[in-house]
Amino acid sequence: MFHHIIFYRVKENKKENMQELKKRLLAMPGEISVIKKITVGFNVIHSKRSVDVCLHVVFEKMDDLQIYLDHPFHVKVAEYIGTIKDESYSADFYDEV
Repeated sequence: MFHHIIFYRVKENKKENMQELKKRLLAMPGEISVIKKITVGFNVIHSKRSVDVCLHVVFEKMDDLQIYLDHPFHVKVAEYIGTIKDESYSADFYDEV
């Protein structure tokens, strides 16, 4: 399986922003068929190196990532994220050796 992980720091860590973000992210599997699994987590241990949100999306193969990135539903979610995020970081990898 291919894993796409994104970490976000948000501008304002308000409850309503985080709830809306989670709602939009968790709606993606119903719209984007190449998503095999999705997990959204909010940070609970706040340190200097912490981020606020972690998104973990699993695909069958790496080519599915581009389908996901180009999908109109993902594009809309990404536009929303752009309005609330301060920074983001990503990692993409296969879980097989």
